[in-house]
Amino acid sequence: FAGRLFCRMMFASSQYFMRFGRCMLRAHSRRQHEKRSGWNTQLDEACKFWLRNVVTGRPREIPISLAQLPVAVSYSDGEGTGGVGIALWAPCGTIVGGRMVVPDEIRDIWSRAEATGDTYDIYELEAIGPALVLSNFGHLIRNMAWFHFIDNQCALSSLIKGSSSVLSADCITAYTSEQVSKLGLWAWYDRVDTKSNPVDGLSRGILSGEWLLQEISFLDDFLHRLRSYLGKV
Repeated sequence: FAGRLFCRMMFASSQYFMRFGRCMLRAHSRRQHEKRSGWNTQLDEACKFWLRNVVTGRPREIPISLAQLPVAVSYSDGEGTGGVGIALWAPCGTIVGGRMVVPDEIRDIWSRAEATGDTYDIYELEAIGPALVLSNFGHLIRNMAWFHFIDNQCALSSLIKGSSSVLSADCITAYTSEQVSKLGLWAWYDRVDTKSNPVDGLSRGILSGEWLLQEISFLDDFLHRLRSYLGKV
């Protein structure tokens, strides 16, 4: 049953704008190959995601010409101590940037312990950047072509595929895809070399740049979703 539902919802996701929601289907794919039948938090959150979006989700669109759309460009970067820097070049000429340190409360939830006892979450710190751009500056780029550049290959792959084998990154990707759909963005993710990333210093606390520096905040409802998906409510 899980396999059938996974296949049907994978097809359904291709009929939505930018195929959002693919990531939340991994819970069904995993269950298809497990030897258990009990309910779990990942299945619960996956079903809630689709119940929330299956009717209201924006349908797939075929643009006549993307060249007619205004283009917005953004960059993000995460660094190991928890800093994340973002910047957006909007077509209206506005350039905005911001930096924040991800709260320890969130890092404690998504971090993975290494053999040394230290936590490791650079994957999540890099992957959260695009979602922070959308939650803080999304009102500037609604219904545009959006090019976002990131210098972490693993985070980039998750954003492009719309899924991740890491549960926390799966949740981040789902949140990002949902915001892309709501804002009507034609998103393109690509890699930028670390030395060419204009916000590489910003994530480390070097605030100078051509942007108008703004205070940015973490995602309003993401913490609750993350806790629920990882079973740490």
